[in-house]
Amino acid sequence: MGRLPKYINLSAYDGHAVKTLVGYIQNDDQRSITLSFYALADLIDLSRSLLMLGLLEQLEHILVEIASQKTDYLIQALIIVGSERSIFGGITARQKIERIAATKFQDIVQHKLFGHIPPIIFANVISRCDLNVEKEINVVDAAIVWIWQQEKSLISSALVFSRIRSAFLSHGDRNSIRERLRTLPNGEKLRISFSFKLFFFFVI
Repeated sequence: MGRLPKYINLSAYDGHAVKTLVGYIQNDDQRSITLSFYALADLIDLSRSLLMLGLLEQLEHILVEIASQKTDYLIQALIIVGSERSIFGGITARQKIERIAATKFQDIVQHKLFGHIPPIIFANVISRCDLNVEKEINVVDAAIVWIWQQEKSLISSALVFSRIRSAFLSHGDRNSIRERLRTLPNGEKLRISFSFKLFFFFVI
Protein backbone atom coordinates (compact mmCIF):
# COMPACT_ATOMS: atom_id res chain seq x y z
CA MET A 1 0.00 0.00 0.00
CA GLY A 2 1.42 3.39 -0.99
CA ARG A 3 2.19 6.10 1.51
CA LEU A 4 0.35 9.37 1.62
CA PRO A 5 2.54 12.42 0.99
CA LYS A 6 3.36 14.58 3.99
CA TYR A 7 3.01 17.73 1.93
CA ILE A 8 1.06 18.82 -1.13
CA ASN A 9 2.45 21.61 -3.29
CA LEU A 10 -0.37 24.10 -3.83
CA SER A 11 1.82 26.96 -5.04
CA ALA A 12 0.18 26.89 -8.47
CA TYR A 13 -3.18 27.80 -6.96
CA ASP A 14 -4.56 31.18 -5.96
CA GLY A 15 -3.52 32.08 -2.41
CA HIS A 16 -7.04 33.04 -1.33
CA ALA A 17 -8.36 29.73 -2.66
CA VAL A 18 -5.78 27.79 -0.65
CA LYS A 19 -6.48 29.84 2.47
CA THR A 20 -10.21 29.20 2.11
CA LEU A 21 -9.57 25.49 1.66
CA VAL A 22 -7.49 25.36 4.83
CA GLY A 23 -10.17 27.27 6.70
CA TYR A 24 -12.79 24.80 5.52
CA ILE A 25 -10.69 21.87 6.74
CA GLN A 26 -10.27 23.59 10.12
CA ASN A 27 -14.01 24.36 10.33
CA ASP A 28 -13.41 28.12 10.45
CA ASP A 29 -16.32 30.52 10.04
CA GLN A 30 -16.12 31.58 6.39
CA ARG A 31 -19.45 33.33 5.92
CA SER A 32 -17.80 36.70 5.28
CA ILE A 33 -15.20 35.48 2.78
CA THR A 34 -15.13 37.13 -0.65
CA LEU A 35 -13.45 35.32 -3.53
CA SER A 36 -12.61 36.40 -7.05
CA PHE A 37 -13.82 34.21 -9.92
CA TYR A 38 -10.22 33.12 -10.43
CA ALA A 39 -9.97 32.00 -6.80
CA LEU A 40 -13.37 30.31 -6.99
CA ALA A 41 -12.26 28.34 -10.07
CA ASP A 42 -9.12 27.21 -8.24
CA LEU A 43 -11.09 26.27 -5.15
CA ILE A 44 -13.49 24.17 -7.23
CA ASP A 45 -10.53 22.46 -8.86
CA LEU A 46 -8.88 21.80 -5.49
CA SER A 47 -12.02 20.39 -3.91
CA ARG A 48 -12.50 18.05 -6.88
CA SER A 49 -8.86 16.95 -6.95
CA LEU A 50 -8.86 16.25 -3.20
CA LEU A 51 -12.25 14.50 -3.39
CA MET A 52 -13.80 16.96 -0.96
CA LEU A 53 -17.24 16.32 -2.38
CA GLY A 54 -19.16 18.23 0.28
CA LEU A 55 -17.19 21.39 -0.42
CA LEU A 56 -17.43 20.82 -4.17
CA GLU A 57 -21.21 20.59 -3.98
CA GLN A 58 -21.38 23.84 -2.01
CA LEU A 59 -19.11 25.65 -4.45
CA GLU A 60 -21.04 24.47 -7.50
CA HIS A 61 -24.28 25.62 -5.87
CA ILE A 62 -22.70 29.03 -5.24
CA LEU A 63 -21.48 29.22 -8.84
CA VAL A 64 -24.97 28.52 -10.20
CA GLU A 65 -26.50 31.08 -7.86
CA ILE A 66 -23.99 33.72 -8.93
CA ALA A 67 -24.48 32.93 -12.62
CA SER A 68 -28.20 33.62 -12.33
CA GLN A 69 -27.69 37.14 -10.94
CA LYS A 70 -25.93 39.24 -13.59
CA THR A 71 -24.71 38.76 -17.15
CA ASP A 72 -21.17 39.63 -16.06
CA TYR A 73 -21.26 36.80 -13.54
CA LEU A 74 -22.87 34.42 -16.02
CA ILE A 75 -20.06 34.97 -18.53
CA GLN A 76 -17.45 34.30 -15.84
CA ALA A 77 -19.29 31.15 -14.78
CA LEU A 78 -19.37 29.93 -18.39
CA ILE A 79 -15.63 30.49 -18.63
CA ILE A 80 -15.06 28.52 -15.41
CA VAL A 81 -17.17 25.51 -16.41
CA GLY A 82 -15.61 25.58 -19.88
CA SER A 83 -12.03 25.40 -18.70
CA GLU A 84 -10.17 22.18 -19.48
CA ARG A 85 -9.95 21.15 -15.84
CA SER A 86 -13.71 21.56 -15.39
CA ILE A 87 -14.61 19.80 -18.64
CA PHE A 88 -12.46 16.79 -17.83
CA GLY A 89 -13.50 16.92 -14.19
CA GLY A 90 -17.17 16.67 -15.11
CA ILE A 91 -18.48 19.64 -13.17
CA THR A 92 -22.15 18.97 -12.44
CA ALA A 93 -23.10 22.64 -12.43
CA ARG A 94 -22.24 23.00 -16.13
CA GLN A 95 -25.63 22.02 -17.50
CA LYS A 96 -27.45 24.29 -15.06
CA ILE A 97 -25.28 27.24 -16.06
CA GLU A 98 -25.71 26.43 -19.75
CA ARG A 99 -29.47 26.46 -19.20
CA ILE A 100 -29.23 29.94 -17.67
CA ALA A 101 -27.12 31.06 -20.63
CA ALA A 102 -29.71 29.71 -23.07
CA THR A 103 -32.41 31.73 -21.31
CA LYS A 104 -30.28 34.89 -21.29
CA PHE A 105 -28.74 34.31 -24.72
CA GLN A 106 -29.65 37.75 -26.04
CA ASP A 107 -27.81 39.36 -23.13
CA ILE A 108 -24.62 37.34 -23.40
CA VAL A 109 -24.39 37.95 -27.16
CA GLN A 110 -24.19 41.69 -26.43
CA HIS A 111 -21.59 41.30 -23.68
CA LYS A 112 -18.03 42.52 -24.24
CA LEU A 113 -16.65 39.14 -23.12
CA PHE A 114 -18.95 37.14 -25.38
CA GLY A 115 -16.00 35.86 -27.41
CA HIS A 116 -14.34 34.47 -24.28
CA ILE A 117 -16.97 31.77 -23.84
CA PRO A 118 -15.15 28.45 -24.44
CA PRO A 119 -16.02 26.67 -27.72
CA ILE A 120 -17.57 23.54 -26.23
CA ILE A 121 -19.74 25.60 -23.88
CA PHE A 122 -20.90 27.96 -26.63
CA ALA A 123 -21.70 24.97 -28.84
CA ASN A 124 -23.67 23.34 -26.03
CA VAL A 125 -25.66 26.50 -25.37
CA ILE A 126 -26.69 27.13 -28.98
CA SER A 127 -27.78 23.52 -29.44
CA ARG A 128 -30.24 23.63 -26.55
CA CYS A 129 -33.95 23.37 -27.34
CA ASP A 130 -34.71 26.14 -24.85
CA LEU A 131 -32.35 28.65 -26.51
CA ASN A 132 -33.97 32.08 -26.38
CA VAL A 133 -33.98 33.10 -30.05
CA GLU A 134 -36.74 33.82 -32.54
CA LYS A 135 -35.07 32.24 -35.57
CA GLU A 136 -32.15 29.92 -36.23
CA ILE A 137 -30.54 32.57 -38.41
CA ASN A 138 -30.13 34.63 -35.23
CA VAL A 139 -28.03 31.80 -33.84
CA VAL A 140 -25.88 31.90 -36.97
CA ASP A 141 -25.41 35.66 -36.62
CA ALA A 142 -24.29 35.21 -33.01
CA ALA A 143 -22.00 32.35 -34.01
CA ILE A 144 -20.26 34.47 -36.65
CA VAL A 145 -19.67 37.26 -34.13
CA TRP A 146 -18.26 34.70 -31.70
CA ILE A 147 -16.06 33.02 -34.35
CA TRP A 148 -14.47 36.35 -35.25
CA GLN A 149 -13.00 36.45 -31.75
CA GLN A 150 -11.52 32.94 -31.72
CA GLU A 151 -7.83 32.21 -32.25
CA LYS A 152 -8.56 28.83 -33.85
CA SER A 153 -11.44 30.02 -35.97
CA LEU A 154 -11.56 27.05 -38.34
CA ILE A 155 -11.73 24.43 -35.58
CA SER A 156 -14.18 26.50 -33.56
CA SER A 157 -16.35 27.07 -36.62
CA ALA A 158 -16.56 23.37 -37.39
CA LEU A 159 -17.72 22.67 -33.85
CA VAL A 160 -20.24 25.51 -33.71
CA PHE A 161 -21.76 24.98 -37.15
CA SER A 162 -22.22 21.30 -36.37
CA ARG A 163 -24.78 22.49 -33.79
CA ILE A 164 -26.72 24.77 -36.13
CA ARG A 165 -30.16 23.28 -36.86
CA SER A 166 -30.19 23.36 -40.65
CA ALA A 167 -33.83 22.28 -40.81
CA PHE A 168 -34.86 25.66 -39.42
CA LEU A 169 -32.98 27.67 -42.05
CA SER A 170 -34.74 28.91 -45.17
CA HIS A 171 -33.17 28.77 -48.62
CA GLY A 172 -32.50 32.50 -48.36
CA ASP A 173 -30.90 32.01 -44.95
CA ARG A 174 -28.49 29.43 -46.35
CA ASN A 175 -27.41 31.66 -49.21
CA SER A 176 -26.94 34.56 -46.80
CA ILE A 177 -24.83 32.41 -44.48
CA ARG A 178 -22.55 31.31 -47.31
CA GLU A 179 -21.85 34.94 -48.16
CA ARG A 180 -21.24 35.90 -44.54
CA LEU A 181 -18.81 33.04 -44.08
CA ARG A 182 -16.61 34.49 -46.81
CA THR A 183 -15.82 37.42 -44.50
CA LEU A 184 -14.35 35.18 -41.80
CA PRO A 185 -10.76 33.95 -41.53
CA ASN A 186 -10.58 30.77 -43.64
CA GLY A 187 -13.97 31.84 -44.92
CA GLU A 188 -13.84 29.85 -48.14
CA LYS A 189 -13.08 26.64 -46.25
CA LEU A 190 -15.93 27.38 -43.88
CA ARG A 191 -18.30 28.08 -46.76
CA ILE A 192 -17.45 24.76 -48.40
CA SER A 193 -17.78 22.93 -45.08
CA PHE A 194 -21.16 24.52 -44.39
CA SER A 195 -22.40 23.73 -47.90
CA PHE A 196 -21.35 20.09 -47.45
CA LYS A 197 -23.17 19.96 -44.12
CA LEU A 198 -26.36 21.21 -45.76
CA PHE A 199 -25.99 18.74 -48.62
CA PHE A 200 -25.43 15.86 -46.21
CA PHE A 201 -28.44 16.90 -44.13
CA PHE A 202 -30.83 16.96 -47.07
CA VAL A 203 -29.49 13.71 -48.54
CA ILE A 204 -30.08 11.99 -45.22
